[in-house]
Amino acid sequence: MLLEIPVKKLEFIGALKKDYKVFLLSNTNEIHINKFEDDLKKNNMLNQFYKCFDKVYYSSRMGKRKPDENCFKQVLEENQLVPQQTLFIDDSVQHIKGAKRIGIETFHLEKNKSIIDLVPDIIQSKLHQ
Repeated sequence: MLLEIPVKKLEFIGALKKDYKVFLLSNTNEIHINKFEDDLKKNNMLNQFYKCFDKVYYSSRMGKRKPDENCFKQVLEENQLVPQQTLFIDDSVQHIKGAKRIGIETFHLEKNKSIIDLVPDIIQSKLHQ
């Protein structure tokens, strides 16, 4: 589920997008999407959020859910991504397993870790350019 996203994370994801294709794949429903977007609007962050991603995939709109292989395949096919050249990061082991089954590279984001903790310092430095 999508929760509040700190500005620092959005800036970081935006910086990644300069050099990489970045997608969001979230198991969520319309009620939660509306609440999440309303919260972002209140903080004037909705546009910034969506600009961080090449495309956002919500399970309720796809009719598929992680860890179903077809969910991952749809994202790969629509964006002409090669599984072995695609990194999927998630905090759920079952979702990681689903992505691995079709050859996607994965990283399990452990509890109390942030995506910012996962990448080399050289990428983080792009935030300050």
